[in-house]
Amino acid sequence: MINNYIIKNLAVLSILLNTVSGGNYRQTFSSKIGYECLKSKPKKKYLFFEKIINKIFWFDEDHCKHSYRSDVRYIKVINTRL
Repeated sequence: MINNYIIKNLAVLSILLNTVSGGNYRQTFSSKIGYECLKSKPKKKYLFFEKIINKIFWFDEDHCKHSYRSDVRYIKVINTRL
């Protein structure tokens, strides 16, 4: 129960960071970075942040891209329910 609380609060902080940096309020910072790094010529700042975030989440080999792909799957599920 406490782990779930911590995870949810960390996700909210990530969304806050993404929003403050000009991103969508429905996307985590990791997901935003993953999306930007999947582009054909990503900017250096996104590659820099991807490297840092992936080191923080060392247990998830490619955390940023996994986060973005997870968001895409979630959106598809939501859209099929509408």
